[in-house]
Amino acid sequence: MVPLRVAYIYDPADHAATNAQASNYWYVYIRELMERLGVHADVLPPDALGDAAMLSQYGVLFVGPRDVVLLPRRIGATVERWLAGGRILIGFAPDGLDEAFRVASPEPIGQPEGDFSIAGYAELQDTPLTAPLLADPYLQRRLVIMSPIRAVSAGEADELARLIAPDGADMGLAAITHRRVGDGHAFYFSFSVPQTLWVMQQGRPVDNDYDGDGYWRLGDAMTLCSEDLEVAHADAILFLVQRMLAELPLPVFSRVPPAEGHVARAAFYWGGDDEAVAEAQVWASDWMRERELPYHINIMPKEGAFALSKDEFQHIRANGHEPSLHFNFMDGFEHPGGFGEADVEEQVRLYREAFGETPTCTVNHWCRWTGWAEPARWKLSCGIPADNSRMHRPSPPLNPAGLIGFGFGTAFPYWTYDDHTGENRRLDFLNEPIVSYELGYKAGTDERDWETVHRAVDIAIAHRLTMDMFYHPCNVARYPTCREAIEEMLRYVGSRDVPVRHMGNDEVYRWWRRRAASRITVQEAAFEKQMLVLHCVAAPHDGITVTVPLPGAAEAEALLNGAATACDHEELWGRQCMSVVVPRGEHTVELRWSV
Repeated sequence: MVPLRVAYIYDPADHAATNAQASNYWYVYIRELMERLGVHADVLPPDALGDAAMLSQYGVLFVGPRDVVLLPRRIGATVERWLAGGRILIGFAPDGLDEAFRVASPEPIGQPEGDFSIAGYAELQDTPLTAPLLADPYLQRRLVIMSPIRAVSAGEADELARLIAPDGADMGLAAITHRRVGDGHAFYFSFSVPQTLWVMQQGRPVDNDYDGDGYWRLGDAMTLCSEDLEVAHADAILFLVQRMLAELPLPVFSRVPPAEGHVARAAFYWGGDDEAVAEAQVWASDWMRERELPYHINIMPKEGAFALSKDEFQHIRANGHEPSLHFNFMDGFEHPGGFGEADVEEQVRLYREAFGETPTCTVNHWCRWTGWAEPARWKLSCGIPADNSRMHRPSPPLNPAGLIGFGFGTAFPYWTYDDHTGENRRLDFLNEPIVSYELGYKAGTDERDWETVHRAVDIAIAHRLTMDMFYHPCNVARYPTCREAIEEMLRYVGSRDVPVRHMGNDEVYRWWRRRAASRITVQEAAFEKQMLVLHCVAAPHDGITVTVPLPGAAEAEALLNGAATACDHEELWGRQCMSVVVPRGEHTVELRWSV
C-alpha cells in the first residue's frame, strides 16, 4: 500500500551558502507551496533520494533545482524503483534525475531581465491530465514562468506543456512532462515553481517609481503587469500541481473555511478604508450589519487625529465588525519615496491611544510601500500580523475601481518572506490580496456593472477562492449604486445556491494561521475495501474541510467519530472527490465509497 505522506528535499547548507553569496534561496518558498496545497510535508535531506528505506515511507516527493546535482547518478535507479510502486515524483528542474523523468538534452535558459522578469511560458497541451485547466474559462492555456529554465526534450515522457519564449515563439522543447513508471507518476517542470510563485506573490522591492505614477506603491512591486490580470497566474500553477497530486487519494485541507458546518464553495471577505470621512464609518457598519455581513473598517489618522470617536469605535465593534488602522503615508510625506519604521510606530501609537488596542490586519493609504519585507517587519514589531494593501491592479489609473484583478497572481492569503539579508525566513506576517475592488458601480454616476459582479462570484466559486470584496465605508454611505452593487452580489450568490462564507479581514488572518496548524494522519488505507480512516486535528474555531480525491467513486459516505456526517461528493481537479467538514479538535474521519 502506498503511504499517503508527502515530503520535499531541502538542503540547509545550500540555503546558507546561497545567502552567503548575497543571493536569494528561492526554493525555500516550497514551504509556502505545501501550505497552499493543504498538505503537511516532511523535510528530507538530499541523500534521502538514495535511501530506499527512507523513500518507502512516502507516497509523494518534491525535488528542487539543486537538490540532486551533487549526488551520485546511481540514485536514479533507486528513485525509479520507488516510483514504480505507485508513488508520485514532482521535480522542479532538478539536475541529476533525467533518467527517472526520461527527459533528454537539457538546455539552460536564463531570465532575460533579471530575477523579476518573465523567462517564458508553459503552454498546456491537450491531455487528460491538463483537461480540467484547459476547460476552465477563467484560466489561460499558457502558464507564466518566472525563474531560470532547464528546458528538455520530452524523450520517452509525455509532453504536458510546450515551452514558449517571452516573444511568443515555440521553442520546440518541453516545459512540463509526465512519465508513467509502473503504477507511479513522474512529473518534470523545466522551471522552479517555488521561485515563480515567490516572484509573482512577493513581487520585487519597491525601491523606485517603476510605473511612473509619482508614488512608491505596491503597484511598483508587481511582476505580472504585462499579463491579463483577471487571470490568477500563480493559482493556475497551484491548480496544476494539485491535479498531479490527485493521482493518489491524498487527503488535503481546503483553502476555504466551512460555512456554518457545510463545505463552502468560496469565502468572501469584506472591508474598506474610511479615508478619514467622519460619520461614514458607523453608517456603513450599520448598513452592513442589517444585511448580516461582516465588515472590516480601516481608520485613518489625519493631522494626528481620527475621524472616529471611541464611542463610535465601540459601536462598530458591537455590530460584530472589525475596526483597524489605515496607515497614512501620503499626507506630509515626500513623493516619490518611502517611509520608515518610526512612521509606522507613530501611527500605531496614535491608534492605541485613541482606541485602546492594537490592530490585526491593516491597510496602507494608496497601497503605499517601501523596500521588500521591511514594512512587514516594522508592523510585526508593533504587534500587527497582517496587511490588506496588495492591490489588484497597477497604475494607471491611480485608483483602478470597478475591476477584478490578481495583481500578485493569487486570491489566497500568503506569508511574507524576507530577502537574503534576512536568510529568506518566513515572517509570520500575512498578506491578504485585494481582488475585487469597488465592483459594480461608478462613483458619482448612475452606471451599474452587474456583469463584473457576477463574474467575480463565478470565478470565486469555480476556483474555491478566498476573495477580497473591497468597498470603502464612505462609498457605502455616499452612493446608492455602491449599496446596490453589494446587494446584487448577495442576490447573485443566493441564485448560485451553494454554501459560501462571508468574513472580515481579521477573521481571515486567524483562520489561515490556524489552518496551517492543522494536521491529517492516515490511520488506515484499505482500497480493496474502499475505505480510508483519518486522524484529523482541526485548529480553526470553526473547523476545516478535508478533501480526498477518489477516482472512480460513484457513491460515498463519511463517519465522524463513528457517527454519520455530511459528505460532499463532487468533481475537483478532474477527479471525483469527497469533502467532509471536521470541527475543531481531534477527530477520526472514516470514508467509505463504492466504485
